[in-house]
Amino acid sequence: MAVLLDQTEYLREHYGYELWMLRELHNRMVEPQVFHAFDFVIRNACIEAFCVHARALIDFFATQPSGKNRSTDVVADLFCPGFSTAIDGGSAAFNVKVNKQIAHLTQERASPIKVNGIDFAIVRTTIETQHRRFHASLSLALAEIVPPPDDRFSP
Repeated sequence: MAVLLDQTEYLREHYGYELWMLRELHNRMVEPQVFHAFDFVIRNACIEAFCVHARALIDFFATQPSGKNRSTDVVADLFCPGFSTAIDGGSAAFNVKVNKQIAHLTQERASPIKVNGIDFAIVRTTIETQHRRFHASLSLALAEIVPPPDDRFSP
C-alpha cells in the first residue's frame, strides 16, 4: 500500500480537489437554466468530468475494488486505518455504466442504459455519505483541511 510523505498536503490538494469538482459539476448539472444553456459539447464534457471524479472518489473509498492492484493507490484507509466501506447499489451500477460508456470504446456503448440524472443523484448522495463517515474518522488536524460534509445530500 502507498505511503504518503505529507498526508495534509495530499488531502488538501488531491482529495479536496476531487470532491470539489464532483460537487461543482453536479451543482451545475442539476440547475436546468445553467446546464441547458451550455452547448452540447460542454454538457457532454460536464457529464464525463463528473463521471471521472465520481469514479476516483468511489475507488478512494472502496475497500477492495475487484481486479485492481492497489499497492500505489491512495485510499481512505491510509488516513483512517480500518476505514472500510461497501459502496454498492447505485454506485456499482454507475461504475459499470461509466466503464462501458465514457471510459472506453465498446460495443455496449450504444446501450439504452445511459448515465443519467438519477445516477448523478444516487452517486452524489453515496459519495457524500462516505465523505461524512471519512471526515468523522479523521484526526482533528486532518478534518480541518478537508471540505466539510454537505448535509443537503443525506440518505
